[in-house]
Amino acid sequence: MPPTIRPGTGGAECYGSVAILHSQDLLAERVFVDLVLTKHLKKAEIWLYRKWLFDLLRDRVDISLSTLLDHELAVCSQTSTEYLRNYYSWSHRISLVPLFDNHRLQNELTWSLKFSRSHLADRCCLHYREQLWLAATLLSARSDPSSARIDADERTLTSLGDRLQRGQLFDLRCSPALSESLFEAFEQTTQLCELYAGHEGLWYHRRFLLALLCSVALSGSSGDGKHSSAGATPSSSLTPAALLAEEVDRCVAALDDQRLVNIRLPAQHEFASDHLLWLLRWTAASRVSACDRSNSEPDETAAGHRASKELGATRLLDSSHRENLEHTLKVYLQCAGVVRSRR
Repeated sequence: MPPTIRPGTGGAECYGSVAILHSQDLLAERVFVDLVLTKHLKKAEIWLYRKWLFDLLRDRVDISLSTLLDHELAVCSQTSTEYLRNYYSWSHRISLVPLFDNHRLQNELTWSLKFSRSHLADRCCLHYREQLWLAATLLSARSDPSSARIDADERTLTSLGDRLQRGQLFDLRCSPALSESLFEAFEQTTQLCELYAGHEGLWYHRRFLLALLCSVALSGSSGDGKHSSAGATPSSSLTPAALLAEEVDRCVAALDDQRLVNIRLPAQHEFASDHLLWLLRWTAASRVSACDRSNSEPDETAAGHRASKELGATRLLDSSHRENLEHTLKVYLQCAGVVRSRR
């Protein structure tokens, strides 16, 4: 008798697990769950059951991890395409990130970029890319990143990403090649924000990339001196102060673009204003966390939970530059009439 999964009742794992304990045909059970997901693409119980089944397959079935991951990613791609903003599908995909090696991380970054360009309203994909960038950054600090996997779980990556979004920086080391790739991704968000104005998710993703870039710059990681694109500044010459100053200029330019206000995209004007307010709060109260460098091999798991040294905001910007930037932002926002009382 096949296991019974009842979407919406919360009994999926209970019914299925009892049957599987008396059956070794776990691959057939996976086929059954694949079939159920064609009908119920966004049921939390089914995705929780699938996560439990995946862990069981890893322990009991003689199949390579790479093959198991290929199947899970294919199912996630199908469900996230058929049902946009499928939170449970993307959450399952994010839970697999700690199992990725460097090669798969790069493939997923390429795939997710293509997906995000064709599904700009799906913020879930951008959040997934943020987890990939964090994992790639932690992995690149290892002595042998080509074959190793990060020593961090899903909760650690999510916590680190949330803290970066709030403006808390970490002293994160990464390879020069990854530093260049990260800067290229940051420049790509500039193009997307300009070409597809009015998508708030792109601005939130930009905040994350800016914070990650500043964290990498604090560690002294530098690129190879090559330009990421024609006319672009190489990441090796960028400092946190230069990144923030350039970001302010871009936001001011977006606010000055009267086409966004007069034609049909007032939302872009609002998003640029919110981004400036975020920069103001960040430069006024940013705290930089530095990981202990006493060990030759960094502890990636601890990097998301602790800081061996707390540095003042002067590490991010010198005091005079920071005061000038804060004053400029306050005056401009007051004149533009976008300062709102927010907690």
